[in-house]
Formats: sequence, C-alpha cells, structure tokens
Amino acid sequence: MYEPEMFFEDDEKPAILILQGGVEKNILRHWHSEIELNYTIKGSIDQFFIEGETFKTLPGDILFVNPFEVHGVQNFHEEDFDDGILTVIIPNTFIDKYFPQMKGYHVTKRKINSNLVPDKVVYYKLRKLFEHLAQLAKLESDQLLKVKIVTSILEILLIFAEHFSEKKESQLDINEEKIYEILTYLHENYTERITLAEIAATFYLSESYFARYIKKRIGMSVFNYIEIVRCNHAIEDLRSKKETIEIVAERNGFADTKALNRSLKKIYGHTAKYYKGQDVP
Repeated sequence: MYEPEMFFEDDEKPAILILQGGVEKNILRHWHSEIELNYTIKGSIDQFFIEGETFKTLPGDILFVNPFEVHGVQNFHEEDFDDGILTVIIPNTFIDKYFPQMKGYHVTKRKINSNLVPDKVVYYKLRKLFEHLAQLAKLESDQLLKVKIVTSILEILLIFAEHFSEKKESQLDINEEKIYEILTYLHENYTERITLAEIAATFYLSESYFARYIKKRIGMSVFNYIEIVRCNHAIEDLRSKKETIEIVAERNGFADTKALNRSLKKIYGHTAKYYKGQDVP
C-alpha cells in the first residue's frame, strides 16, 4: 500500500544521506513533506521527474525537490561503481530547528549545473558542499559529524533560498492536495478493474479534466501509472514468493500471464521468468 514517505531526525545524523551506485531502478511517482536534494557524482540518471518536468543528469548536476512535489526516477541501466548518486532528505524537524525561514521560500530552479547557472562561483560552492556531504555520508556518527552535516546543509539551503527561489505567497492550495489523495487511491486499488470515469467520479471531477490533471501532475496517463504500480508489485511477488506466474499475474490485476509479460517487457525489458530467476541472461 502506498503511503507518503516520512523521515525523522535521530540522534545519529540530522538528515538522511543515501549514497548509491548506478542501478537499474524505477521509483514510482510519489511525494513527501520533506525537502529532497540529489547530486550526481558519477554516471547519470536517465529520467528524474519533478512536477511535469523530466530531467537527465550527468556528473555535477544537482536537483532540488520542494516539499509536496510529485517526483520519481527511472534508470534503464546499471553502472559499475558504488557511490554515484547522493540523495539528501532533510527532515522537517531539521528545518524547524535550524532554518524555519526556509518554509517561506519555493525553489524555482530545480536543476543546477555549470551551464545553467550564470554565477559559476555559486555553482562550484554548491558542488563542493555536496562533495563534502558525500564524504560525510561514509563516516561513523559522532557529535562532530552531526555539526559538519548541519553546517553543510544549512549553507546549501541558504544558497538555494538566496539565488534560486522566490518567496511563497501562500501555503499549499487545497486543490493541489487532491493529487496526493488520487495517488493514495490508485495504490490502494491498483488490482481493481476501474475505468477512468469511475476514478474521476470518485474525486468529483469530469473525466476530461481528470485526464489532463493527472497527465500534468505525474507526467503520464492514469493507466500507464497503474500499469507500473502493478508491475512493481508483481516483481516483488515473483522474487519473494514461491507461487506460479499465473497466480502472481491474477493477484496484481493482470488479465493473464500474457498481459503481465507484455507490461514487464515494455517497462523493464524482461519477462516474469527473469524475475523468478528462470530466465537470467
């Protein structure tokens, strides 16, 4: 079941620092109330979707995700290194404690690199801070490490607030919150045979408006999204359960194994047997 991601400050580190290599992955469109930063150290990200825009990253690229923005990742290849991408999740407790003024800003320039920023000094300062955070992410926790992480993140946020943001005029519009209700609904009902008209009616929207709204907010049709949700659940079942492919297909909303294989092949390039370990290239 889909739930908004939640992150909390703990006694070990004041933010979530995730270092990962170049892996083939598909992170579904989702949202959370925390700020998310992504820095490409090595390799690339094929598609990083944020609120209707799709970005490709290369080494040195920085991406900023504001709170409550719908985002997701698709990478089609694996690369042979361990520490290619740094993801930083900044808990709300961090913002409340160290920089509450940040809540008054909305970052408008989501992608930063040397070609997209006129002031190269600002960009290279940001890049140096992210490289420093990547090194800190590898260290054992202690009180000095916590201070270093806090200091680096505060410098990063200050740069974004001063150079790449605008002041918020109001809080999140109540109509914008509907996307979060819709995503939750889709994740709770992905196995059902539901029509576009039925989903739209659930949220008191016309079918045509609903289709446009979804396309704008998540970058694909509602049924493309449901197909990916079904595939991800099917892959999890194929890898973890000793059930037949037929049972997995039926449980996850596919008409039959042909439909499951067709979707898996289209989205991930493999059939169900691959995820059962029966057809490893």
